[in-house]
Amino acid sequence: IDEEMGNQLVGTILYLDSIDNQKDMYLYINSMGGDVVPTLAIYDTMSFCKSDVGTVGFGGVMAMGGFLLACGAKVRVKATKCLVTSMKRESVSGIHTPPNVGKLASGSALKKPPSQSALPIK
Repeated sequence: IDEEMGNQLVGTILYLDSIDNQKDMYLYINSMGGDVVPTLAIYDTMSFCKSDVGTVGFGGVMAMGGFLLACGAKVRVKATKCLVTSMKRESVSGIHTPPNVGKLASGSALKKPPSQSALPIK
């Protein structure tokens, strides 16, 4: 997703919404990610228009492409079977997992090692 494609998608979504805002639109996504600003512009346009914008993921949908996939109309988000079985959940939702997320979930990263000052002084 780059500036040019983002501008084209925003213009197309707004045009189709102005012609008939009673029909649903579908955005077919096969993207390995892209720039943040054009992706957020597409998201804002999807939220702004009166038509429901459904999203369909096929192929590889990662990073900002996964963000757009997750932001589709609630009952209209679809992903092909090969996408769901071949990708991790955090990739589909567009969330990059930090390296310590597993440790944070278990609480082990939050535990501080005993410090020398905590020992009794003789």
